[in-house]
Amino acid sequence: MCRQRITHLVCFFILWFLNHGPATPLQAAETISRAGRTAEVSNSSGSPLATLVDGQIVLENKNLRAVFSPKSGSLVSLVSKQTGWEVQRRPELGRNFRMLVPLPERRNNQVLGNEQKAPRVRLDPETRSISFTWQGLDSEHAEDLNIQFVGKVRITERHLEFKAKVSNQSGHTIETIDWPYLGEISLPPRATYFDHLRLSYCGMLKSPLYPEFKNEAGYWGADYPLQFSKHPTAPFVLADSGQQGLYMGYHDATLDRMLMFTFRMKPGYVRTDFFNSGTIPVTDKISGEPVRLELNAVHFTYLADGETQSLHPIVVQPYTGSWHRGVDCYKAWRETWSASGYDSHELPGWVRQVHSWQQIHINSPEDELQVKYRDLVQYGRDCAEHQVAAIQLTGWTLHGQDRSNPSHDVDPRLGTEKDLAWAIDQIQKLGVKVVMFNKFTWADRSSDWFRRELVKHAAKDPYGDYYVHPGYRYQTSAQHANINLRRLVPMCPASTSWRNIALAEFKKSLALGADGMLYDENQHHGSTHYCFDPSHDHRHPGHIFAGDLVLARQFHQIKQQQKPDYLIAGEGSFDLQIPYYGISYIRIPRNHVPLHRYMAPDSHIMIGIFGHNDRHLINQALMYRYIFSYEPRHYKGRLHEFPLTLDYGKRVDRLRRKYHDLLWEGEFRHTVGAKVHTSDKTFDSYSVFVDRKSGRRAVIVSNPDPGKTISVKVELPGKTRPLISATPEDPRPVASDGRSVLPALSAVVFMEQGS
Repeated sequence: MCRQRITHLVCFFILWFLNHGPATPLQAAETISRAGRTAEVSNSSGSPLATLVDGQIVLENKNLRAVFSPKSGSLVSLVSKQTGWEVQRRPELGRNFRMLVPLPERRNNQVLGNEQKAPRVRLDPETRSISFTWQGLDSEHAEDLNIQFVGKVRITERHLEFKAKVSNQSGHTIETIDWPYLGEISLPPRATYFDHLRLSYCGMLKSPLYPEFKNEAGYWGADYPLQFSKHPTAPFVLADSGQQGLYMGYHDATLDRMLMFTFRMKPGYVRTDFFNSGTIPVTDKISGEPVRLELNAVHFTYLADGETQSLHPIVVQPYTGSWHRGVDCYKAWRETWSASGYDSHELPGWVRQVHSWQQIHINSPEDELQVKYRDLVQYGRDCAEHQVAAIQLTGWTLHGQDRSNPSHDVDPRLGTEKDLAWAIDQIQKLGVKVVMFNKFTWADRSSDWFRRELVKHAAKDPYGDYYVHPGYRYQTSAQHANINLRRLVPMCPASTSWRNIALAEFKKSLALGADGMLYDENQHHGSTHYCFDPSHDHRHPGHIFAGDLVLARQFHQIKQQQKPDYLIAGEGSFDLQIPYYGISYIRIPRNHVPLHRYMAPDSHIMIGIFGHNDRHLINQALMYRYIFSYEPRHYKGRLHEFPLTLDYGKRVDRLRRKYHDLLWEGEFRHTVGAKVHTSDKTFDSYSVFVDRKSGRRAVIVSNPDPGKTISVKVELPGKTRPLISATPEDPRPVASDGRSVLPALSAVVFMEQGS
């Protein structure tokens, strides 16, 4: 008992000294640690704790236990306490940070954190954090660079949070900083696969990490196989085994710089399937080298000499269960946006209701001139006849879709501005909304306007040249052979001058009297992320995605003044854009996973419907609460051209209107909260909706097989109310035992009855 009290007192004085004394050099910290060595203890309370245990710094909560070396500042152990998974298993693979500091004759000049002098260490139990300070860094090709890097790690109730501050007096630019740098992500116990999951175009993009690994950099472009995900398209990544995984997310909404998550497999494949893929070794070593998977968060700082910059939070958290539990880490942060003052905009009432659209292509760069402006009224009559609420006019601008961008002038070959405004008015009198297809991302390189003026507003690369997007192929063999494409040049939305041009073009569209616009390709800039043009009024270089949010706010300011109920929609909007673009239009594959719908259950997403009997696509929209955009003949036809698709879509919308409290207004939970049993044990073609007020649940089950009937049984955990079922073919409620026989490409809805 006496010995235990002495041990506790020694630990107390160690912590007090580290927290209240001056920043402690490594040598002093080592001496103190040896003097106060104690047996390892567990944090039984589960509350966040930062302490010194057996000479190592431990951050711990109920979910995880992280151990840092005071000698190097490296993370040497990371354990998921829920399962015992040793994420970072081998201390010798622990890493801290890395920088790229290009020299005049050595661009690839790396600063490796593990090769630096010992950091000063501060442990603060009160804020449950540690900080490591490195002063004067050595790179591979230059010594004693006058750079100070202060890395701070904090333990919260749920996760680890990594922040940093860097001051650069080196005479060079710090291009990137990897922080945190996790030197090992081990395979979870009993895992048969391990996947890299992330958000892409509102769906889930999956790349295998084990037993195979796909190299996304090309074998010529990296020493080791590499995968990466870029913010803001991917605000987080998951390393997922199906039963558990690791979440790493970028919790910042400013978009003032780019961030990229990277997975790196070392020392490489044991066998190659092709030059960009292969099989991962299953042993701890191969060819004398340790086998490991690294995970880094790469901050693109472009920190010039004399500048200081803070790195925004990176959050790391193990999770237990399906990928949904990993995404919940992000959702918890996402829910703080409104409290932090992040903008949100009221949607027009018709957008919030069950409804559908048609998209019609009027003209392309190859001059089809398919529909004169005044003839658009016939499409409006089609929509009114088939209860389609809105029509999107694509290619209405000068020279058609993806030509003469960013012009939003009318094309005189199709009629006058008055003709188009008249047609819009006539369609609206039929009870159909009109939405204009707009685009402000590119300029057409072949246009005189670009060569004469717009070139100065283009995003420039580090060599002073504008970036180029290859463009899109339309209609003719010459275009399909990539001979006469109109190349597109990314403009710089971080530049005030360019935004003013875009806003002037937006006002032309607004003046036509339509009900809204859909900003096509608002979510990306091709492969462009930074603009290095010194004549622009942004930071140099400027992260052009930051300008996207500024432009969106300016669109809303204009429409609030001129037409408050005007809809502003976008295409595949990245998550930080969702509050500004009321509908996000996407196209989805057969195996689509509705990641963004799960992240943001109340967002409005619309999908293109193309096939002549596209029941599976329509069933996906039913399961995931997506709006239909009918696009017969690749959005160049009339609604009557695909009667089977149109009939089934109308039936599904009638079903959604009848049970809108669950199927439209309920909270989407994907497959969480129910199980569906079939003869196929991996069956997952279903979704769960929960009424937020009553807790009533609905399960939508779809048979994706085009040639087989299946039997399904729904299992709802907990106390279950009596069930009813309904189908698109027969929406009348029928008492149900949770079983159904589903013909090919059919769907059924099971619902708990109200009280």
